[in-house]
Amino acid sequence: MDRLQVQWSGTTRIFDGPRVVVGRESDCDVPVSDGRASRHHLTLLREGSAWVAVDSSSNGTYVAGQRITRTPLPAGPLNLHLGGPDGETVVVTVLASQPAPPAPADSGCPAAAGGPGLLPSGAGPGAADPAAAAARR
Repeated sequence: MDRLQVQWSGTTRIFDGPRVVVGRESDCDVPVSDGRASRHHLTLLREGSAWVAVDSSSNGTYVAGQRITRTPLPAGPLNLHLGGPDGETVVVTVLASQPAPPAPADSGCPAAAGGPGLLPSGAGPGAADPAAAAARR
C-alpha cells in the first residue's frame, strides 16, 4: 500500500493511514502557520490505491497558480500552496510500496527442492555394503 510523504516548514513526515489533515488547528496531522490557511484547510485522502487532495478552505489551495478543489496526487512531488498562489507550501509525494520479493524459482528438479532425486554414482542402495556391491557385479 502506498504511503504519503509530506514536507512543510522544514519538517518531513511519512503517513500510512487513510487520511492526513492539513491546517492551522493543533489537532491537524500537518500543522501550518500561514494566517491565510484555514484551521482544517485540506485533507489528503487515500481512495483505493490512489491519493487525492481535497480542499475545504475559505482561501483555497493552489497548484501551479491554479485553485483546486480536488486533485489526484501524482507519482512525483506536488507543491500545494495554502491560502493563495504564494501561500505556505506543503509538498506531498506518494511513495510507492516496495513489491514483495519474488519466490524462488522452481527448477522442476525434486532434488533442488530437497525432495528425492538422483544420487551420485556409487552412492546407491547398498553402496556401503561390500557384499551387495559384489552381488551386483
